[in-house]
Formats: sequence, structure tokens, C-alpha cells
Amino acid sequence: MAIKKKTLTFPLIILAIIILGVVGYFVYKNYYPKAPVSNTDMSDWKVFNDAKDGISFKYPKDWNPGSIAEGSVLPMYVRNLQTTDDYVLVYLVKNTNIDNAISGDPIIMASVGEPKRNTITINGKQGIEVVGIHQVQDKTHTDYVLKDEKYIVTFFQNGNNVINVVLNSSYDSNLDVYNKILSTFKFTN
Repeated sequence: MAIKKKTLTFPLIILAIIILGVVGYFVYKNYYPKAPVSNTDMSDWKVFNDAKDGISFKYPKDWNPGSIAEGSVLPMYVRNLQTTDDYVLVYLVKNTNIDNAISGDPIIMASVGEPKRNTITINGKQGIEVVGIHQVQDKTHTDYVLKDEKYIVTFFQNGNNVINVVLNSSYDSNLDVYNKILSTFKFTN
């Protein structure tokens, strides 16, 4: 009887190890973030420069900067000319700090659940990146239907002002461009 138990135990242990290995591999491949692979060529990008507010950055040549508020440089956006939904929003909140800017940001206030906060550094300037999900109107419906949409907002303190950089449209297809734009930010104040 003791020999039969040993004979069954060994194959069961091997089977359990194989199952754990397959499950572990599945979890690793599907749930752990992958290192971004960038194939975006930035050699022909345009430069946005605002000496008054102390900020400059590059953006794709086929994107167009535009002002949201009449007569102002910031807030502004850079929009892909090929589509109407692809854009990165850059705006300035004057006379505040990062914590106040985050707590008053309308995108973050509309979050579903608690967004994640990470500290990042871009060209020597420390900032806070907030990633979450908020609800927006689904444009494919004529009725007022909400859908969840992923967003990322990066905040930088620049003197007495906070610069917000937002991606909340076509998140997955524009994340590489967003990160490339961020990587070119320079702060002069």
C-alpha cells in the first residue's frame, strides 16, 4: 500500500508544478506591464515654445497646435490632423501647487474608482503622473450613453504654476506619442 501512495504522489506533484507554471506564465504575460517599444521617429517634429510660461516641447509634424481659450497660448492642444479624436492637451494652472491641481482636475474628479499616482522625472523636473478611468459620452450612440475611457494626466510644478499634460482620447493608440511628447518637455521657469 505504501508503494502505491508513493507512485501516485510523484506524478501528482509533477502535474501540480506544470499547472502552476502554466498559470504563472499566463499571469505574467497578461497582467504585468510590458516595456514600451517605441518606433516613433521624432527627427521631423515641430517645437512648441512659450517663453512667457517657461515651457517648450516637441510634437508630431502632422499634428496641429491650437488654443482652447481665445487669445491664450496655454491651455492648448496638439491634435492629429488625420483624425478628430487624437489629441494631447497641455494647460497651465496659475498660482497653485500640484496637490491642488490634482484635486481640482475635472478628469480626475470624474474618475471611476481610485486612480494610480506615480512620481516621474522628465528632463530633471519631477512630476506626478495620474492614471485612471473616467466616464465619457460614447459618440457611437445618438442617446446619452456613457462609456469608460482610460486617461493619463501628468502634472509638473513650474514656478508658481502647474503644467498639466493630458491624454484621454484614443489612449492605447496615442500612448507612445504622449510619452514622446513628455520626453521633450523643457522648463525654463
